[in-house]
Amino acid sequence: MTAFVQHESQLEQSRLLWEIRSVNHRYLEISMRLPEELRSAEMIFRETIKASLNRGRIDAVLRYQSAESSANSPELNLDTINQLMAWSRTVQTS
Repeated sequence: MTAFVQHESQLEQSRLLWEIRSVNHRYLEISMRLPEELRSAEMIFRETIKASLNRGRIDAVLRYQSAESSANSPELNLDTINQLMAWSRTVQTS
């Protein structure tokens, strides 16, 4: 029993990406890495896995990105940069 699955969900305010790996193991052993924002849901995730599997070593990783954090990522505005450079040249020659 060896498996890997990756699933991405795009929500209105966020993006979730699950990566789950499993290998053969005598007992059910679940290792989970979650972002702090979703740590309170860990027991729900564990119970969902336990309801589907009886054994195996399961490594589950959830990555979370809010729309707010992606919207705040820096972007270069070349028009503004060019204007600032022109102003800088004007100040230097004055």
